Amino acid sequence: MFSKTGSLKFISHLDTIRVITRAIRRSGIKIAYTKGFRKRPKIAFGPPLPLGVSGEKEYFDLFFEVPFAGDVVSIMNKVLPEGIKILDAKPVFIKDPSISKIVSLLKYRISPLQVDRKMVEKIMRSEHILVTRQRGNDNIEIDIRPYIHSLVNGDDHVDVLVRFLPEGSIRIEELFSLLGIEKGEVLTVDRVGIYAEQEGELAELLKTEKSL
Repeated sequence: MFSKTGSLKFISHLDTIRVITRAIRRSGIKIAYTKGFRKRPKIAFGPPLPLGVSGEKEYFDLFFEVPFAGDVVSIMNKVLPEGIKILDAKPVFIKDPSISKIVSLLKYRISPLQVDRKMVEKIMRSEHILVTRQRGNDNIEIDIRPYIHSLVNGDDHVDVLVRFLPEGSIRIEELFSLLGIEKGEVLTVDRVGIYAEQEGELAELLKTEKSL
């Protein structure tokens, strides 16, 4: 589990992978690589963070060449740049499902913001919420209602729990539009949780049967 904050929230998912992969090489940790002509490090990341959104509890699976008994957290944090920090690590088994197969919900916190109660009720009562997305040269209609699990007002923020489905999830700009946030408003968006569902309950990935 790691955090991505500060100025590094403005780098892409691909660049995040590069930063972490480079740090692993510098650390001297022997990780496994794919077979074939173009060998790649065997690292599997969770859902990409939208550009400009910080992540408090992000995840990746790291596969070792041989069993590793060292302190991954301490070793990695010595070589990672400011803005990315390993928070915790736990062993997994090869047979365990990948992160992408167990993640089902993402929690975003938007602050400072309060959403009118009637607007929240209207959104949650809606059967369909249609938006237009551009794909190539075509504009297509997407129903984003299935992606919205809950909206909760906090003291100075709004927590939005969204579903992460095989076909995708809601986009941040669609969420802003839905909540009536105008362009130019200065807000902070943090992804504060990534969850799996176990027996109808939310579970953080480190606390599921699959441990990272």
